[in-house]
Amino acid sequence: MMMKKSFIYLINQDNFNEKSLLKSDLYPIPEDEDVNVFQGYTFLELCCYHGASHCFKILISALNVEITPICLQFSFLSGNPEIISECLKEIDPNEKCMHYAIIAHNTNFIEYLANNYGLNIDLDCCATHFNIQALIIYLDQTKRVNKTFIYSPRFHSLDLVKYFIDAGADINAIDEMGVTALCNASINSSVEIFEYLISKGANVNAKTNDGNSPLHFCVEQSRLQFMEILISHGADVNARNDLGNCPIMTALDTKNKEIAKYLISLGAKVNVQNNLGFSPLHIAVINNYIEIVTLLIIKGADVNAHDMCNKTPIMYAIENCNLEMIKFLLSKQAIVNVSDIYETNAFNNAVVKNNIDVIETIISLGVDIKSRGAQGKTALHMAAQNNNIVVAEYLISKGAKVNSKDDLGKAPLHYAALFGGIDLIEFLVSHDSDVNSKDDDGKTPLHDSILSFKFDEKVAEFLLINGADINAKDNNGMTPLHYAVLNNKIEMTKILLTHGANVNAKNIFDMTPLNYSINDELSSILILNGGKRDEDPVL
Repeated sequence: MMMKKSFIYLINQDNFNEKSLLKSDLYPIPEDEDVNVFQGYTFLELCCYHGASHCFKILISALNVEITPICLQFSFLSGNPEIISECLKEIDPNEKCMHYAIIAHNTNFIEYLANNYGLNIDLDCCATHFNIQALIIYLDQTKRVNKTFIYSPRFHSLDLVKYFIDAGADINAIDEMGVTALCNASINSSVEIFEYLISKGANVNAKTNDGNSPLHFCVEQSRLQFMEILISHGADVNARNDLGNCPIMTALDTKNKEIAKYLISLGAKVNVQNNLGFSPLHIAVINNYIEIVTLLIIKGADVNAHDMCNKTPIMYAIENCNLEMIKFLLSKQAIVNVSDIYETNAFNNAVVKNNIDVIETIISLGVDIKSRGAQGKTALHMAAQNNNIVVAEYLISKGAKVNSKDDLGKAPLHYAALFGGIDLIEFLVSHDSDVNSKDDDGKTPLHDSILSFKFDEKVAEFLLINGADINAKDNNGMTPLHYAVLNNKIEMTKILLTHGANVNAKNIFDMTPLNYSINDELSSILILNGGKRDEDPVL
């Protein structure tokens, strides 16, 4: 009664909002919700979760709070008949209600939902939550001996499994997902049941609809003893599922190094590749398993195997900035002068990662510092694009060309102007970068600095002080002032005018900067500086 009075006091406060949402790790997140987007549950939903019938009644009677589908679902989890009855007046139950009834081990509700609403009893849910009564209800209602038998091993009762065998269950029966009793035993069962199923003729190499064998499941669940039993009865250690993954790949994907080592010792193929082209070596490198990498190479793994993106193991080692792995792979003749299908080479990837130690290691092997990757970019282009001044300094000290151009005609200074900061700009210019270099569109670094999302007036001013042509035109006849006005950059417009920009410069459409102004303040500044609008531009 005290709780009821306390709750009444709470809802009568001026700041109480019955629509407030509460979120906690203690409560389940709806399956159809993104964990990062999910906002939480209402007071009424949490009343249903906890079976708080008094608070529930107060909310719907005093505040007319809406009953939601989640209210009904949670009511079957808490099992409060009063709340369930009220919710059923507003909402029809769904499979989630049955799911929660199974979790709650409430036999009456399970039968009620099955009999009155035709909701299916999920045997996987029964097994996961060890609800053997729900399993028996399913068998009693459907008479599907084989389907029920398939899930029986997960209840850890040999007598239950034997009961179904004696009742005529097919030892290799499959459900709609292609799962057999042995597959379920591989996921969660006792050794005794596992061996019994095999002794009765269970197929150790049976595959589910997605191609997983019992061995795949044992590997995924880290069940070494079960694996040994399967393999001793002829299980294929190189069986592949529909993704092309064999058990050793599953072991590496699930970060189980001991299982992986065991499979390697049994002769698992080390150069098999899955549908994405990943070999066991690729996966081991991606996960930074130097010990497994060593074992795989000893067993003959191809250190230069290419995946579907044409990436080799060393390219992933570089992406991980794992210097130990890189040096080891290099000692095993890994080739570093390779590019993926996007024409990104390993060296440029190292530059993007901004790891000097990795870069030094690669250069020490004689890699051409002027080599080009995607879009013809050199390592210095990538350093400039990523504003990596330390890397840029190192590359130039090793002979990188500051004015080399990529496939777009851009020099590193263009990218520094677009993406970098003033320190990098100053450094490149101090090493003779051409401040008036033009790309294939005719744009100079000054143009790019004004178009930059990271726009900094200091960059433009520095370029101007160091000789940038203030009236340079691109292929469309656009000057830096045109772009400053077009992008509504008032301070930049003032700076350009102060440095002597031609306020009436015309582009190829005979349009002056004033033609592009949609800002009254900007228009006034241009007009005060003699700006005129071409009244008859060529459009």
